[in-house]
Amino acid sequence: MTNVATRSAVALTIQPDPARAFRRALPCAALCLAAALAALPARASDRPISTTIAAGNATDVRLVLPIGDVEVRGDGGSEIRADLELRCRHHRADCEDRASRVFLDSTREGERVTLTVRGYPRLLRSESMELRGVIHVPADLRLAIDMRIGELRVVDVHTDVRVDMGVGEVRMNLPAANVHGVKLGSGVGDASLHGPQGRIEAERSLLIGAKLDWREGTGAANVDVDLGVGEVTVDLD
Repeated sequence: MTNVATRSAVALTIQPDPARAFRRALPCAALCLAAALAALPARASDRPISTTIAAGNATDVRLVLPIGDVEVRGDGGSEIRADLELRCRHHRADCEDRASRVFLDSTREGERVTLTVRGYPRLLRSESMELRGVIHVPADLRLAIDMRIGELRVVDVHTDVRVDMGVGEVRMNLPAANVHGVKLGSGVGDASLHGPQGRIEAERSLLIGAKLDWREGTGAANVDVDLGVGEVTVDLD
């Protein structure tokens, strides 16, 4: 009997869950690029880029962002204000030359204002450059964000929010009283919602992805995040 029990214990010990290990490893590996971009020297070459746009009669704001670390804050103003900077890791002429070509472009179509970062180099030529900073938006305008890679934080927006990101991390802190539904999806990674009733975990998708669809809020706003690889967390306060 002792030998049988010992063999069973050993068998249980040497049989890990491969799906769980694979699911955990992939998001971490995919986030290495975003983490590497954030690990910059204390004094790099910085170039500020900023703009202020009157919202006017707009009901929607769309932000088109490349690679970086950006926070979007809702406030009570009537302007869209971007306070950003481009950072080169080293005082390299080629990086500083590429940074000089980056600019902010705003367009208005109907009731939508779009703010786009243009001139940013393609992925393989942007390894030494990162965009950082804060974009202020009127809290009561619907918000859409398209971002390639990086870290994105959205704070204090009171109405609909949609995020489409390739690789990275998305975190949101939103007023619980304003939100009706939250729909989160990560092709490879994790998704979670923290609400007044506690933490809500996502359902696993194809072992490595995550999906969450919650529609029990008392507000009117809907939150929708589509993330290719990475983690998304929404906190309703």
